[in-house]
Amino acid sequence: DLAIVFAPNMSVGVNLCFDLLAKAAAVFGGDSDIEITEAHHRFKKDAPSGTAV
Repeated sequence: DLAIVFAPNMSVGVNLCFDLLAKAAAVFGGDSDIEITEAHHRFKKDAPSGTAV
């Protein structure tokens, strides 16, 4: 047996967000647009962060 996790980002929060977006898209259908915007304070040292790229 071989376990594989396919994830473009290994952050639990980001993968949870992907799952919730897929569920929201199934509920709302093709009549809606979903957009995620990442915002940080202006002094953030690693802006944009790796999850925003």
